[in-house]
Amino acid sequence: MARIARRLLAGFAIATLFVVGAFAWAPSSASAQGLDLCDLLGDPYCPPDVDDGTITCTGAAPVGGTGTCTVGGVAVGDEIVATLTCGDLSAVVFQGPVTEVPFSFSFDVPADAAAGSGTISVAGATFPFECTGAALARTGTDVGPMIGIGGALVAIGLAAAFGARRRLQTTTAA
Repeated sequence: MARIARRLLAGFAIATLFVVGAFAWAPSSASAQGLDLCDLLGDPYCPPDVDDGTITCTGAAPVGGTGTCTVGGVAVGDEIVATLTCGDLSAVVFQGPVTEVPFSFSFDVPADAAAGSGTISVAGATFPFECTGAALARTGTDVGPMIGIGGALVAIGLAAAFGARRRLQTTTAA
């Protein structure tokens, strides 16, 4: 029974490799015909034709803060989608129609975004964006010196206990 199961599993693995290989090396029918995803799915799924040079966004904003973008070269009614990526977080921070040209919008950097470099994608154009961390408030005391003093006292106590035990062993042996 185990031999049959192994043979079936091996046959399935080989068939899977052939299928994956066939799809990986075969030209896609859409690109062979000169079609793209927008042509296949229609207008609602296509981003507006926006020149990258007409989009400006703030380069950085604190986590939990606000950033802004201005988009030019669009028509009233075009749908704009902005996606912010910082660390492992990727979130749509704006989605809506253009109401005026040039169009400006503000977005909130999510509070759970990781501080560091990321990107913001607006209408298909991607720009670098820095999610900055807010400075933490100083609420306590420095514990570094106290830890050092505590470690030194523990070391002195261990040395004293070791010395006392050693002296006790030498006096009982004599």
